[in-house]
Amino acid sequence: MKIYPKESAMNTIAITRSLSENRNRTEGKLGLGLFFAFFRRIITLFDEKKRKIAQIQLFCNRLSILGQATKLSLILLVVSSSLFAADGMITIKSKHSVNETVSRFQQLLEKKGMTLFATINHQKGAENTAQKLRPTTVVIFGNPKVGTPLMHCSQTIAIDLPQKALIFEDATGDVWYAYNDPSYLASRHGVSECGKVLAKIKGALANFAKAATQ
Repeated sequence: MKIYPKESAMNTIAITRSLSENRNRTEGKLGLGLFFAFFRRIITLFDEKKRKIAQIQLFCNRLSILGQATKLSLILLVVSSSLFAADGMITIKSKHSVNETVSRFQQLLEKKGMTLFATINHQKGAENTAQKLRPTTVVIFGNPKVGTPLMHCSQTIAIDLPQKALIFEDATGDVWYAYNDPSYLASRHGVSECGKVLAKIKGALANFAKAATQ
């Protein structure tokens, strides 16, 4: 069949138009697909937000049934537990005055056969220089039978030995007992082969703190 130029041009135009229409339909479907996918994502996020809001409201409703005194106690507990938080220190509130806490601790050390190297009253030191300081006392104590194996693991840990306990009164009149966390000291000095010794020291220090403050 012989195709004349005019018919050839018309066929080319028809083919081009058909391809264009097919492309437009394809792009339209793709656009609708993206739109619906985006719409579904918005609904999902909205549902998640509603669930979170419902959980918060439920918590608030449960909290609202508590008395004012209970809620205040919870707030004070959170604040007090982090008031003297510091890296490498464990701090426990004492039920006794600074002097009584120190006395109870010293008696406990003597009972356990620990060596009491020194008791430093920083408040008295401040008074000797005509300065004021709230009650602040450091008790230095230890046991070479326990400390020596630690120094075998890492000799630099000697800078943090003997052990120390800080008993002090804060600005509100509360008394606190603080001591170095053995885990922190182990990390600081790279002690990795004295797990049993560290566990023993950690347990002993925790028991000392509890006995002196409760």
